[in-house]
Amino acid sequence: MWDKEIVSKSLGVLVFTSYPRKNLGIARIRVDVNITMRSYNSHPSAEELNEYLRYEPSTGHLFWKKQTDRGRQVIGARAERKAGGGYTEIFLRGCTYRTHNVVWIMNGRELPIEPNSLDHRDRDRSNNRIENLREATPRQQAINCLSRGFGWDKGKWSAKSRILDRRYIGRFPTALQARLAYEKATSEVEPEFASTFFTDAFNELIASAS
Repeated sequence: MWDKEIVSKSLGVLVFTSYPRKNLGIARIRVDVNITMRSYNSHPSAEELNEYLRYEPSTGHLFWKKQTDRGRQVIGARAERKAGGGYTEIFLRGCTYRTHNVVWIMNGRELPIEPNSLDHRDRDRSNNRIENLREATPRQQAINCLSRGFGWDKGKWSAKSRILDRRYIGRFPTALQARLAYEKATSEVEPEFASTFFTDAFNELIASAS
């Protein structure tokens, strides 16, 4: 179909340029394909991070142990600062990094390739103890939350989730039943990441009453 096809690569973009055999009123067809790059490559190495920072395992906090070229850091002071969404971050050598990524690297581990990232087991984004961090897919992170998973719908409580293959779970007389059904459905899909807050509390209540 095509007499000539040129494929070039520049700045993370593939460019396909083709010329048709016959004059169909189309000079050329150009398709840009974006390539997802591993943005985490911009993070400092574990050696550099451990040169300037001290990680405290019991709290997950970071402290300055060496000044950078600008010399504004106070040795022994907390290095992280509050960021949006409950996260904390580190400012080092003109760049800002999420604390959980820094802690992960300092403990000799490689950051996951996007779209995967790190997840906080207890859902506290400021708790950056290494045992509280784990790799997770976007769906696993979405499941590991205390979102309601239910709502009022035509006289009953409806349980559903956009992140499940079976989005509609069912309709129930009470909000608690709908939430328990939501937790059960997510636990069957991602048992390690699903929240069972209401299920655990309900089971404890039943056990104490018996």
